[in-house]
Amino acid sequence: MPTVTLSPDATLKDLPAIRRVRTASRSNAGISLLKRRAWFAEQGDGQTPPPNPATPPNPAGQTPPPPVSYTDDTDISQFPEALQNYIRGVREESKKRRLALEKVDADKAEAERKRLMEQGEWQKLAEQHKAEADSLRSEKARADALEGQIKAMNEARIKQIPEAMRSTVPTDYAPDKLSAWLDTNLPLLAKTQAPGLDGGKRGESGKTPPNSKDTLKKAAY
Repeated sequence: MPTVTLSPDATLKDLPAIRRVRTASRSNAGISLLKRRAWFAEQGDGQTPPPNPATPPNPAGQTPPPPVSYTDDTDISQFPEALQNYIRGVREESKKRRLALEKVDADKAEAERKRLMEQGEWQKLAEQHKAEADSLRSEKARADALEGQIKAMNEARIKQIPEAMRSTVPTDYAPDKLSAWLDTNLPLLAKTQAPGLDGGKRGESGKTPPNSKDTLKKAAY
């Protein structure tokens, strides 16, 4: 703000003039400030702002390629030959490392087994063998129970066959195989009537059943 100096002889009459001086000074100051701002806006401070490090340089008119992601099942024939060779090399190296790690694990297990045997830690080995034996016995018990159920079902189904036709049932089959045979032939055997005892006369009831033992056995396959 400009300074106005009053002379010792100034009176109240001089106040309007003083006000005009202050107003004019303010107007000139405002114009100068606007000009200075416009000038600095055009000229700048003479420094170039640094580039944004988060934004990589991109040549004009070029679009950056999308990121490439693939797995071992990806068809790499769509890639350039150099990239295909690189991917094949990576896959082969990965396979070698995986096989090497598997061998290391197997060697460690074998070394641990030998260590236990050499140090006489038989109790731990015995516990391991006992656990395996218990598991096998449990599986065998389940298998035996299932086989018993199949045998009981086969016997009940054989009783549905007329007694004269039961000789056609291949009872020497294993329970599961006999069950499959009955699935195929039981409907035929259950409906077959035994030959009628009519004093040697052969009517419709005396005909030989069309399903012989060989025919029924073949039907199971």
